[in-house]
Order: sequence, then structure tokens, then C-alpha cells
Amino acid sequence: MCIHNMSYLFAKMQKVVVIRSFGLLIVVVDTLQNQARCECSVVGKDISVNDIVYRVNSILKEYMLYRKNVSNTVVQNIEEIDNETFNHWHAPEDGWIKINVDWAFDLKSGHGVVGVVARDHTGKLCGGTGKSVAVLDAASAKVIALKTGSKLAVEKGCNRVIIETDSAESFQEMRKEKGPFKWKTTAIFADIRKIRLQMDHCKCTWVKCQANRVADWIAKQLNRGWTWVTG
Repeated sequence: MCIHNMSYLFAKMQKVVVIRSFGLLIVVVDTLQNQARCECSVVGKDISVNDIVYRVNSILKEYMLYRKNVSNTVVQNIEEIDNETFNHWHAPEDGWIKINVDWAFDLKSGHGVVGVVARDHTGKLCGGTGKSVAVLDAASAKVIALKTGSKLAVEKGCNRVIIETDSAESFQEMRKEKGPFKWKTTAIFADIRKIRLQMDHCKCTWVKCQANRVADWIAKQLNRGWTWVTG
């Protein structure tokens, strides 16, 4: 028996297994249906709807188990990489400059500060700055920190630059080519794009706070009233 009533088959499937990808279901059912047709016409078997449902169910269960095992492996690998890569500061490759940026914002006073530290492939300090900024909120302070780091790179004549931040939100925004951005930061990101065009290579990376301690410390000290600028 060849299956022509797909709606009936899908209804039967819904009672047997729940899956996230409807597209996957269509592919599996279509493949097994073609296989059943071949068995009907060539071998002469009588394939029932329940037979196909059982086959689909078995394959999908096997697939789900595979996905679960793969996901667990990926998560474990990410955790291992995470401990090594994102928790510690790593020097850039030779010929690159890594600029770590951080920020602080006092909601009560509306006062913001940014801290920026530039280091080469040996870890040697080759520039930095920290300053107060007039911002509307913490999100704006985060983006201005990225802008300040980018400007420092251009001022130093750096052409291969990594801007590193512990703000996941800012990192995701920096990865966008054209936006859209939040209205409060749209103009700032436009400035950053213009600044980055002055460098041959400029990329943004994300790390955890532990790997951004130097810039974080500078921002905190500035928030207490310190001033720091290095050539």
C-alpha cells in the first residue's frame, strides 16, 4: 500500500512523537514514503500507514538521541574552552594590538567613565586612557568605551587591532554591519564605523570580566575621581 494521504500520516505522527523541526519531519516522511513505494512496486510488500509511522518514529527517536549526545559533547567542549579562553587575558598575535575597554556608570549622578588599555603581543602596555563621559545610561557608556578604544588605535597608528569587551550586548551590536541599533547608540556606532575604516583590520571580541580586569580596574578608579592617561 502506497501512502497518498499525507495529512493522515502527519496526524498519526503527531500522536507518536513531538519534534521541533517540521521541515525535518517532511524530509523523513518523504524519504520513507518513497522507500515504501519501491518495496510495494518492486518487492511486492504491502506497507501499511502504521508501518511507515513506526519507521519514522524510530528514525526520529534515533536522531533526537544523536542530537542530545552531540549537544552534551558541544556544551562540555564549550565549558572547557570557556575556562581557558574567556576567563583569562590572552595576548594578540605578533603585529596586532589588543585594546581592552570597560566602563562604569552611576545611575544617581548620571556620571559615566570609560577605561581603555592597549597591549601588544608581548603583553607590554603601549597605550591607554580613561575619562569621564556624558551619557544617558549604562548602554551608552558601554558603546562609548568601544569608540574610545577605536580612537586610541587610530591615534597610535595601529592597523591591526582587536577591541575586547566584557559586554556581551555591545559585542553583539559591534558584529552588526548596518544595524539596526538602539536609538541612544545609533550615532555612536556610526562614529565607530567611520573610525574603523581608518584601520586595515579591526575586530571585536568578547571575554568574561575576569579577562578584562585591567580595564575594569581603571574604570572603577576613574569613577572614584582619578585621572589617567598614558602615551
